[in-house]
Amino acid sequence: QQQQMPQNDFGEPQRETIRKLLDADAKMIFLATWEVRSGGFFGGPPTTPPYGYNPILDKEWGLKVENNRRMVWVEPDRQKTNSIGIVPKNFVHMPAMGFTDHPVGAPMRGTRLLLSDACNIIVKSDAPKDVAIRKVLELPDRENYLGATMTELIHIIDEIQNPNSDGTITLKSPPHHGPYDLMLTAERKDGDKGKGKIVLCTFGAGLRDEFLTQKVMGSGTRLRLEPEPSENLDLFVNAMYWLSGKNEWIARGPVPVPRGGRRVPAAPRCRRRRPPPRCLRLSRRRVVRCWWPAVRRCCC
Repeated sequence: QQQQMPQNDFGEPQRETIRKLLDADAKMIFLATWEVRSGGFFGGPPTTPPYGYNPILDKEWGLKVENNRRMVWVEPDRQKTNSIGIVPKNFVHMPAMGFTDHPVGAPMRGTRLLLSDACNIIVKSDAPKDVAIRKVLELPDRENYLGATMTELIHIIDEIQNPNSDGTITLKSPPHHGPYDLMLTAERKDGDKGKGKIVLCTFGAGLRDEFLTQKVMGSGTRLRLEPEPSENLDLFVNAMYWLSGKNEWIARGPVPVPRGGRRVPAAPRCRRRRPPPRCLRLSRRRVVRCWWPAVRRCCC
C-alpha cells in the first residue's frame, strides 16, 4: 500500500486570521528564513518553498520575501572571473552589517551580528501609499555578500566536496550581489486609525535555540571558540519594544525595565505551622501585582 503524503494544514484560513488581526491594528513580527526541501516523492532537485505569508505582505504591504536565495559570505577570487572561495566559519555564521538609523537597529551599530540562512526582502515600487516602510538592516553591495540560488548552492557544495578542487569555485554566471534588505518595519494607517504595525525579519533561523546556543568558531589558524551569538536576541527584543511603542527601552546592554505594580508585603507567619519559603497571601477581594525588575544587558 502506498503511503499517503501528510496534509499541509497551513493556507488561506490561517492567513485570513492574521489579516483580520492586522486590520484591527495588531502588532506582529514576521520571521522568515531560507529553507530547503527535498525534491518530492519521485526525487528531483531540492526546492525552496515560498514564504507562507507572502500573499498578505505582497498585496497589502508592498513587501515580498525572496527566500529562493540564501545569503552567503564569500571571499572573491581576484585572479579568476566569477570565482569565489568559501570560509567555513562564515558559511555557518555569516557576519552581517548595515544597520540604519532606525531606532531598532541604531544601538546595534558596531556590534557583532552573526546570521544563518538569511534571505532578501523585496520592497515593491507600487507599495500602498498608506504603508510607511523603514529599513533596519541592509547588507551593503559588496563582493563578500552573495545571494545564491539553489543551483548555485549545489554547485558550491559539489566543488567543496571535490577532492581535486583547490578551494576556488567558479560560478557559471556573474555573482548576484546586494544590497539586500534583511529586516525592516512597516506601519499602516487609514486616516488617523492604525491598521497594523509589523516587523519583517528574514533571518529567523538565527533566532532558533540551536543557533543561539552554539559556540562560534574563532578566526585564525588555531582552533578556538568564541561566545554564542546572543546579540541576535538584543535585536529581537528591540523589535518587540518598538512594536510596543517603548523606544526608550531600546538599547544594547543593561536597561532596567520596570513592569509596574507595587511590592507585596511579606505575609504574616502562621502560628500553627511554618509557611513555605516566599509564601504570599492573596486577598480574595483583590489581586495584588508583584513588582519584578526585568534587567537586560547593559548599553555600552
